[in-house]
Amino acid sequence: MKIAFTADAHLRARSKYPERYNALANVLGQCRQQKIAHLVIAGDLFDKTLQNYSDFETICQRDDFSDINIHIIPGNHDPNIRQEHFSSGNIHVYSDAQWVDFDADWSILFIPYLTNKSMGEVVEKQIEKRPSSKKWILVGHGDYSAGMRISNPYEPGVYMPLTQRDITIYKPDYVFLGHIHIPLGFSNLHYPGSPCGLDITETGYRRFLVLDTETKQVKSHRIQTDVIYFIERLIILPAEDETKFIKDEIQNSIRGWGLDKADRDHAIVRVICKGYSSNKAGLLETINRAFKRYRLESEPDLSEVFIANDPERDYLMERVRQKVNELDWGTLPEEPGKDEILLQALHYIYQER
Repeated sequence: MKIAFTADAHLRARSKYPERYNALANVLGQCRQQKIAHLVIAGDLFDKTLQNYSDFETICQRDDFSDINIHIIPGNHDPNIRQEHFSSGNIHVYSDAQWVDFDADWSILFIPYLTNKSMGEVVEKQIEKRPSSKKWILVGHGDYSAGMRISNPYEPGVYMPLTQRDITIYKPDYVFLGHIHIPLGFSNLHYPGSPCGLDITETGYRRFLVLDTETKQVKSHRIQTDVIYFIERLIILPAEDETKFIKDEIQNSIRGWGLDKADRDHAIVRVICKGYSSNKAGLLETINRAFKRYRLESEPDLSEVFIANDPERDYLMERVRQKVNELDWGTLPEEPGKDEILLQALHYIYQER
């Protein structure tokens, strides 16, 4: 058996946000192609502003999707959705914590979002109801609090946390959570991430996950979306051929996106520059030319690019840059990266004291 997982679609008015509905339709289409009969949506299917669910239900009622069972838990944005809000027979809403048997070997414990509760508290009350002979999957909506340094930029704060201690005690075989829009994984715990970027901060290709209960593998599948966001933060350095330096940096960044040529028209890019340049007008022209195949969200931000017009300092900067590039930098999240170190060095070299 295969079960697909997604979360955090945050559906709003389809007339204004068609890309969010199209992304879900793409997930359902891939489920159909792979003969996956179950799609689990781990909360925040709807944004808090939406009160009419008809557009979503229309997709679920399509002939090619009507035999896919769609399992939904409320999230913190849509805590009041109920089964009676839908007429489609393939939509299943779990407004209370509930065990559901998926086959002879596997059960899922669905835990909807609850204010001022932890997931561990709910699991503690439900675990005695678990069929002891079955493997089980926990589906919830909230924060995994064990050493996680990435919060939800869409909504800061701590929501219905699940701890590593909870996982150690209750031993779910797999955990799938909504709320964090970034695709993340920790051992047997997975955040699918939002199926379509909600704004420019949610960058890159989006995905949904598929658990094969026979092979016990969780695989990621790319979602074809109408928009693919990218943010490029460029460190600008004075160079003998500044135009070539910037072009090369941008080309390296674009290669790092891993973007297929067919998806170029879907890319929306924000460009933020920091550093020092001898020619800001030329810099702006070079950036616009380098990104001419892509749609820029707005004019490149050069507000933190300062003027460098001192050859002696330029020489010193180049020596520092070479030294920084030679060093072996750590990868811990709390440590500054190479670009941050280099930028601080540039400030020290160029700014008057």
